[in-house]
Amino acid sequence: MTQKSKISELNNKLNNLHSVIEVLTTENKELKTKLSNLEKRMTDLESIKPELHLESAIVQQIQEKVQANVEKKVEKEQSTWSQVVSNNIIKANKKNAKAEVKQINEEIKREKNIIMKGVKYCENNDTNEVEEILRIIMPNENVKFEGLERIGKKAEGKIQPIVITVTNKKKVYEILKNKNKLRNEEKVKHVFLEKDLTVMEQKEQYDLRCELKERRKNGFKCKISKNKIVDISEEEQLERDDTAED
Repeated sequence: MTQKSKISELNNKLNNLHSVIEVLTTENKELKTKLSNLEKRMTDLESIKPELHLESAIVQQIQEKVQANVEKKVEKEQSTWSQVVSNNIIKANKKNAKAEVKQINEEIKREKNIIMKGVKYCENNDTNEVEEILRIIMPNENVKFEGLERIGKKAEGKIQPIVITVTNKKKVYEILKNKNKLRNEEKVKHVFLEKDLTVMEQKEQYDLRCELKERRKNGFKCKISKNKIVDISEEEQLERDDTAED
């Protein structure tokens, strides 16, 4: 390579170096400008930092007040509803207590009563007829009763039931236990006896009879015993069938 070529090559490299230096100088100026702007923004932020803290504190106070108001309203609503529920429970309890007292009074009033259905009218009074029925049921005992009256509305073709009041509820139990003896006497086999039930007890018995009817309709062999529906055993069913055939 000639001396001239070497000098030309060095000049080219030198020119390239100058170009690079110019680019770096320009970029350095831009970086300084950006740095200056950043420092200015940092200064501005530092100047408004107390204001930001103040705003944050105000926002927190507002949130705390809102939360306190919400909690207060919720507590008030809960207290109101609690009182309403409490009052309703008290009213319901009072109502239930009154109903229970009424039911107990009705049961006490009726516990010595027996209802006789199918007792035909007598010319003078029903006392003799009732006494004869009681003698058939309890032949070894002279059953006394404290009261006797026809109940219900009198209607043509309809016999009003008779309610009798005996001396105690044990006597009611004994009479009803032996009432099936009437089936053996032609004159009174059409007479039926039952306990004098309260309105609530009548409804319970009606519901039981409806349920019994539905179960029998669906093929179940059952009966009512002690205010419950119970299944009839095969042996008992055979006895019932034999009785029906007789």
